[in-house]
Order: sequence, then C-alpha cells, then structure tokens
Amino acid sequence: MDTPLPAAGADLAPDYYLSNFNLLVRHVVDRCRHLLSADELAWLIRFNALGPAPQRLLVRLLSRKGPLFRLDKLRYDEIPDLHHCAKALVDARLARWHPAPGWQELASLCTKRELLALVPEADARLSKTELLASLAPLPLPEHRLSVLALEQRAILDTLRLLYFGNLHQDLAQFVVSDLGIQRFESYPLTADGLEIDSRETLEAWLSQEVLSRECQRCLEQRDGDALLQLAPGLPGPLPWPELERKRQKTALLVAREWERREAFDQALVLYRQSTLPPSRERQARIALKRQRSLRAVTLVTRMLVSPLDEQEATVAARLGKQLARQGHWHWSPLTTHAPKQERLVLANSGERVELQVAAHYAAAGWRVFYCENALLNGLLGLVIWPSMFAPVAGAFVNPYQQGPRDLYRPEFVPRRQASLRAELANWTPERLLERYRLKQGIANPLVQWDRFPADLAEQALHSLPRALLSACFERLLFDLRGNRSGHPDLFLVQGRQARWLEVKGPGDRLQDNQSRWLNFLEGQGARVSVCQVSFE
Repeated sequence: MDTPLPAAGADLAPDYYLSNFNLLVRHVVDRCRHLLSADELAWLIRFNALGPAPQRLLVRLLSRKGPLFRLDKLRYDEIPDLHHCAKALVDARLARWHPAPGWQELASLCTKRELLALVPEADARLSKTELLASLAPLPLPEHRLSVLALEQRAILDTLRLLYFGNLHQDLAQFVVSDLGIQRFESYPLTADGLEIDSRETLEAWLSQEVLSRECQRCLEQRDGDALLQLAPGLPGPLPWPELERKRQKTALLVAREWERREAFDQALVLYRQSTLPPSRERQARIALKRQRSLRAVTLVTRMLVSPLDEQEATVAARLGKQLARQGHWHWSPLTTHAPKQERLVLANSGERVELQVAAHYAAAGWRVFYCENALLNGLLGLVIWPSMFAPVAGAFVNPYQQGPRDLYRPEFVPRRQASLRAELANWTPERLLERYRLKQGIANPLVQWDRFPADLAEQALHSLPRALLSACFERLLFDLRGNRSGHPDLFLVQGRQARWLEVKGPGDRLQDNQSRWLNFLEGQGARVSVCQVSFE
C-alpha cells in the first residue's frame, strides 16, 4: 500500500486500523473464501492466533512501503514492546529477521550519516549515491540493526482487490470515511460485481494490476527503456471484458513507446490488439509515415464512419485533410467555425490568468464563476443522480465508491436507458436545487462540490434555457469520458444574461475538446467567446 495510515485522532480508537483490517478480512472470507489459496488461508489462521499487539504491528507494517523495516525507526504509542511483537511475528512465520546482506539494502535502511558512522574512512563530501558506489567493492561492515521483512506481503493486494474491486483504494479509505472527510451515497452491493469467479481470474487480475502500476511508474519517471522491458510480460487477449480493457490500455502505452522509437512493426503488433482509442489513429499515422496511403485511407474512413469517440472523429478529419493534400483521397472538408474572439490587455498581477480575467469582468458588473468543467458536469450529476446509484449488476462492489464502476464505459447509458430518459425529460430547476441541498457533500464523480457552489447552480439554472442545458446533458452522455472536460473556464451572469469565456493567456491555444465545446455551445444559441489575454 502506498497511502500511509494517519495517526489516531480524537475520533479514532488507537488501533482503528486493526479494526478496519479485520472488517476487510471478514468480508473477503465470507464472500470469497473459495478464491483464497491454501497459503493465504493459513496466513489468516496464523494472524488470528496472534495477540492484539503483534496484530497491530503487522497491520501497521503492511500499510507501509517496506519491504524492510528497522525496528529502531518504528514508533507506535499503542504498541509499547516492539521487539516482543516482532518476535511474535517471526515465531508465527508472518515475518523474518533480515540480515541486510548487501550495500544496496543497507543504504535503503540508513541515512548517509549512519553509513559514514559504519565506515568512518569513507569520503563525507560525496552524495549518498556516490558514497554507495565507492563502498560497493568493500566488505559489508558489522551492524546491529534489527531488520524485519514480512512474509507473504502480497496477501494484502489479494484482500484489497477482493474487497474494493481495485488496488487504488486501501485501508486509509476506511479512515477518511470514518472521519467524515469523504461521504458516500448509500447503495446495495452486488455479489457479481467483479469478473473474478476463479483463482485463475484472480491471479490474472493481480498480475495485470501490478503491470499497470509498473507502466504508470515508468510514465511518471519518463523511463521509456523500463517501459519497454515490461513488454514481454504483457499477456495475450483475455476472456474477461473488464480485465481485457485494462490489458489493452497497457498495451497502448507500450506500443506508443515503440512508435516513438520508430519500431513500427513492434508498435503495430500491440496496436492491432486493441479496439480502444487511439489505436486506429496511431495505426493510421504509422501508415502515413511509411507512405502506405491505401492502409491510411482505410483506417481514416473507418474512423469517420464509426468514430469511437468525438476525439477520434476530430483526428480522422485532420488526417483526411492530410491525405487529400497528398493526392491520395478526394476530401470534402467539414465546415468549421472559429469561435468568437475578444482581446483583453491587463496589467499582470501574477495571479492565474483566469482569475485576472474574472476580476476584470466582475469590476464591470458581472457575477463571475471560475468553474471550468464543474458547472455542466455538476448539473448533469444532479439530474442523473438516481440512475448513477441505481442497483445495476456489477456497479457497486464496495461501500466506498464515488460512482458506479461502469460510469465511463460505453455500457453505462444502455444499461440505464429507461431511467436516464425519464430523468433527462423531467428535471426542473426546483428539483435539482432541492437535490443539491439533500446531497451536498456526498461523493459523486461528476460533482465537484468545492467548485460547484449552490449559488452557481442557481444562477445557471435560472439564466440558461432548458433546451440548451438538455442538449449539453445529451452531449455529455454521448461520450462522458471525453466530453466531461474542455468546458469554458468562466461562467458569467448579469441579470438574466449568461455567457461563457474560454481564457487563453500569451502563447496558449485551444485544445480539440475546447473547440468542440465552444462550437457546440454556440450552435445551441449560447453566448460564448475566447478571451485572448496579453499583458501590459
């Protein structure tokens, strides 16, 4: 787990984390005992045989990064005798004493100052990395560190996956809920929520989750070499739809790195395994680079005829123009319309440019809200709230979900077609404002409460035509993942007048999704413009 457990506050028992871990274990054993291996069940038996203090230490260590722990660095007020507890874990075969046999492991446990104390003759002017390199040829000095390593540490991932249905939630989730930091809607859980019905499926899920995390780590560190080293571990197509989507997303990341290196054959092998965007776009771009125009025309035509999302349609039109310029295709360009532009010269206060523009229009008598994507998404979240939290099979598998697991998947709308149609037809400003009052603060992935104050909701509902808002809701639901972003930065109200502004500072330009939203809003009769800012 990557999220550290917080210290117990006034509202938490000293061993709150142990209670939460036991709750998680009971839930998993009651519902998924048949999916646990003999070794995992034996681990749980040994854990349950421990006294409370060793159990507390084990759960504390499971919640830390590790994998090695120096006992002299641990401080837990509710666990007074750490050495005794550590010995109990070792005796129960839930942990082992670790000798830290190499410099790398020793360095991971010690500060630079501690390493210098072990090897006084070393050069103190070196950085820790340089110091470690200089010490590598030397024999490891004797040290008296008590170092603990946990056995079967991976069991926590198994328990988390079976409880939460994912590995991005952890034991800290219980705490933020208990403290009221996050509040969740009440909804029934469904036993068939995950596609995990066998040990084979469980192990495939765990392997893919580990692979996805490693890919993400490589991307964050911009380590393309490490990303490509993961390629041999990619499984072939999987029979479980949700897990197959995860596999395809990982394959696209690796394929993109091959493409950047112009290893096109390796990239295409992976792109062709995916039906997700931007697989067809990337294949078309590779065909263009290789001057295989017929293949590019075929792919672009498919994208134009049956786009998987609005971004794919935008890219396909752009690629079609490129093919037409090269003489490979007769292209009838779609009419495009540049949104209205206005220019504003400001004295730069150093604040975000959006806030400076907001202050300018506020001084001119407008009510200005810097809400970006929060307004339309928030209103839609209020409109379809009942459908979002309806008891649809597989939608909710743990009590700590902000929304249904299929919210951004193509099947979200078809599975709730009747209720969504009714909600979109029957909403009124009064009902939405009442729902806002009743639900305020409850987690909903479409509603950013901190950027969607009640005043904003009221002003928008009373100043924007119902037909305009309904059209926006329909567009959002057509491609919720893609269309939830790109909304104009500022919403302005003056009396019954309302307008949107997309703010662009020096050197900034419109993104595709922003252009689509501006054109759509203008086409629906809304007053929108791009505010190009320059500074004195």
